[in-house]
Amino acid sequence: MARAGAVLAEVHEVLADAVAPGVTTAELDALAAAEIAARGAQPSFLARRPTIGNTPSRSPRRAPESSPPAPPKPTPSPTSSSPPRPDPGVDHEVGG
Repeated sequence: MARAGAVLAEVHEVLADAVAPGVTTAELDALAAAEIAARGAQPSFLARRPTIGNTPSRSPRRAPESSPPAPPKPTPSPTSSSPPRPDPGVDHEVGG
């Protein structure tokens, strides 16, 4: 695990330097694969599916189609069973 983490950190540094306007994700994928292979490791990200273009996609922004809708939020009851809160601007001492 330590060796894999070290390889990943090194490759991330190379990729961070390569990111620029006009550089495609396909070019970054190829660079990452080459850098990983140059360090004696195998890129596992190239075999993942589903993909968008050449890049693996696991977007957390969209729920699966089969997810049930969220339950509605409870609305406060028009008649509350708890006593009203005292007004902080009024002296509520009894007697005196």
